Amino acid sequence: MESTLTKKNELVGLFVACYQIGGDKPGAPLFKVHLTVHTPTETINGLGQITQAIHPPLDISTKLDGNYTYMTVMPHNVHILVTTTGYPLIQWPQHTGIGPVILPNVHLRMVLSEDWKTGTASYKYIDNNGKWQKIEDAPVKLVASNTPVNENKEGNLVIKEFSNPLKIGEVGCFSGEENASTGYSWEYIIDNSGVYKLAEKVVIPPMPPIPGAPAMIIWKFQAVKEGKGSISFELYPPGKREPIEKVVFNIEVTK
Repeated sequence: MESTLTKKNELVGLFVACYQIGGDKPGAPLFKVHLTVHTPTETINGLGQITQAIHPPLDISTKLDGNYTYMTVMPHNVHILVTTTGYPLIQWPQHTGIGPVILPNVHLRMVLSEDWKTGTASYKYIDNNGKWQKIEDAPVKLVASNTPVNENKEGNLVIKEFSNPLKIGEVGCFSGEENASTGYSWEYIIDNSGVYKLAEKVVIPPMPPIPGAPAMIIWKFQAVKEGKGSISFELYPPGKREPIEKVVFNIEVTK
């Protein structure tokens, strides 16, 4: 899954953008967001995770929904304003009727450069004690989460390898697109290293709903002990028993 971030007049359809917010100061919260941007409607959906090395550790997951707009201060001074609201991730069982009212746990506002690559953010979140905490002017940078450390081809199979260093308790993510209308789907393969566990699978439908548009699938795996391991994801076309793409995450867990 590849995405290219360009200027306003070149953006078309749906693309993915991953950001790191903060983390430039020791002990400060680190906010990682994984967003899908739908340019025709200027809407944004995705997932976020706020972590902080405190005791007990801060680990907040949130489903983000919002929109963006271009701001032109001068003819050659264009910025992008992104505003989203986040809600706790709750897997409500199907066919059980209307669920409870879910209150937000995150509010995020980012001002990005015209190329979507850098900016600043202000956000607030509900901490472990149920109190709102506010962060101002945190630096934002686009992270190249889709850049493999190695890529090769075996016949028709494309193999991509990623390096994913984690500390015990930290969570890594892999995202891919699945399209029910075309039949393309991902499957995962775990090893027996025991250094991680598959924590969660999240499905984000296209927003707004568009016939034939793919959904985003995000798998979250958590480091549980020191050591090395790997997890693989394979993409299968409809009606085929052999994958056409394989993504391997090499995981090294430290304290």
